[in-house]
Amino acid sequence: MNKNSVVIHIPHSSSHIPDKFKSQYLLTEAELESELLKMTDWYTDELFDIPGFKIHCNRISRLVMDPERFRSNDLEEMARFGMGVAYTQTSDRRTLRNISDSENEQILTELYDPYHFRFTQTVEEILLSCGHCMIIDAHSFPSQPLPYEIALNKTKQNRPDLCLGYDPYHIDGSFLRLTESFFTQKQQLAVAHNFPFAGSIVPAKYYHKDKRVQSLMIELNRALYLDERTGRKTESFHSVQDMIRDYFMEVTKSGLI
Repeated sequence: MNKNSVVIHIPHSSSHIPDKFKSQYLLTEAELESELLKMTDWYTDELFDIPGFKIHCNRISRLVMDPERFRSNDLEEMARFGMGVAYTQTSDRRTLRNISDSENEQILTELYDPYHFRFTQTVEEILLSCGHCMIIDAHSFPSQPLPYEIALNKTKQNRPDLCLGYDPYHIDGSFLRLTESFFTQKQQLAVAHNFPFAGSIVPAKYYHKDKRVQSLMIELNRALYLDERTGRKTESFHSVQDMIRDYFMEVTKSGLI
């Protein structure tokens, strides 16, 4: 893998809610902290901070703006659960916040659109310099499904240690097999494809239009590195961090990208 052809996307690691948005939330401070604990992909910005690779990281909480959603609620499956670009429901399907149409538009134009403009620009620059681009979409998921996941029927099997998410249009089979082999054979982890979550981010400009843009979501089960009751790192955090760095070393040597 040519490091210059890769961008690591980290959308959900932040718990920061800017002051200008705090008045929208209807939860108590303790309830909001509890929701952040459940919904934040804790420390993925540290786990996937790989020296020499481009990083595109969302610095505000997904509870404010989720860049992984389609811009239009008509296209976004999660909008019916109040989890489109601007979340209005909690993970247990209570009202999170009230936002007007104008406030929703403000989130789109001031947060979502600039974020995606910069992300698309990064992919464009990589394509111009390398002729191809690999997006690694870095996430984590709770070891037990949250109530909204149960509504999505995400409980049909035991949760894996690691989920690989992708759209077949935007993934090379050899790269996918190498990734799965690394985590299953070398790390002895249980790996699932597109479960409990599916897909991987691709800028709208290239989505199902340009196979030069590849994308793979790597989602870690939080139980591997996190005390999910407190949000604190466990003793295994650094070994998981080393594993992720070893993965990038492995694919760098592979020559597949």
